[in-house]
Amino acid sequence: MFNRNLTLIWAGNLLLGAATPMLLLLAGFAGVWLAPSPLFATAPIAAQALAGVLTATPMSLLMGRHGRQAGFLLGAALMTLGGALGAAALLRQDFLLLCFAHALLGGGLACANFFRFAAAETVATIRQAAAMSLTAASGVGAAFLGPELFARVHDGLAPTPFAGGYLAVALLGSLGALPILALRLPAPVRSGASGGIMTGLRLSGRDPRISSAIGTAAVVQMLMMFGMAAAPMAMIGCGFGEGQAAEVMRWHAAAMCVAGLAAAPLMRRFGPERVAAFGLATQILSGAIGATDPALAHVHLTMILLGAGWSFGFLGAGQMLMEAASPEERPLAQGINETAVGLAGAGASLLSGAAASAAADWGWLTALPPLALGLTALTLLSLGRRGLPERAPDRLERRLG
Repeated sequence: MFNRNLTLIWAGNLLLGAATPMLLLLAGFAGVWLAPSPLFATAPIAAQALAGVLTATPMSLLMGRHGRQAGFLLGAALMTLGGALGAAALLRQDFLLLCFAHALLGGGLACANFFRFAAAETVATIRQAAAMSLTAASGVGAAFLGPELFARVHDGLAPTPFAGGYLAVALLGSLGALPILALRLPAPVRSGASGGIMTGLRLSGRDPRISSAIGTAAVVQMLMMFGMAAAPMAMIGCGFGEGQAAEVMRWHAAAMCVAGLAAAPLMRRFGPERVAAFGLATQILSGAIGATDPALAHVHLTMILLGAGWSFGFLGAGQMLMEAASPEERPLAQGINETAVGLAGAGASLLSGAAASAAADWGWLTALPPLALGLTALTLLSLGRRGLPERAPDRLERRLG
């Protein structure tokens, strides 16, 4: 399964992915520092998520027409520019510029989200789940690299706090372009890479497998972003320090990636639908623990389970989508998937800011799990009632056997 392109995709995912935990920390702390009101403290990360909504489908269609490499290079450029503008916003103490910088960074991260699909396209169908899982697991290094960079450079432009962290994000964007430039990917399948959001909605509406995959991914993302976006601010409200918040987010991000190592064999044995449901159940458990005493150990366990559950749910939904959509349909279906995921994340981020400012404890982590569980259960039950077709990898295995 291992090949040159897959190795380069992992390298790009490592470098660009390291910005994700950094930006979660930077957005929370810089938002609190610059926001005119605590209610707007999570506006930067919400702008970042909303940008993903606006760019996901056009970016996927661009990749469908011009290839993955062009889209990934554009994402690296947006990350570089967004990081530089974020540093400038803090130096100028300009909150609106900070939100704009995070919008650009959201566009860059939206491009990077397609690494898992690119990895699946570089291997045989029977290995797609493993390629997606290993790509997610390649972010283990990013999960540790990002917070470590934050701890070392966030005061690099003292006395202005956090500006050095944004410059580090810009550097990661520039370095991440290097393995992307070395990619040699096949020409894209063009016939299905046309249309827009309405066309994509019609596509998902007439295929319950596609709509189920997209709905599951969106709900899992909503639950994760609700807990993750306000975690640094909530920890500060509970009396923890910035270093402790960085450590919690480091292990949270690591759990997201490490769980990906187990996702592929579990999907081969039980199917992606059951793995996605297991991921959601793990997130529900994290919410139950979050409602208990906010000791540091409980905070760690809450965020670890939240991240691991996201990984199982998100990868399961991604494999559901790969199996449901034909190669011609994938650019549009994947774009709609990322749009739905971005919209869910943006709404959850804004809601989490209000919840964290209203109650500076971990009780707010339990506000959305019942809703998320209900929506995902309905999605999966609808999928089961309509009847699941035989999964493509299983058919291929029998043909090869």
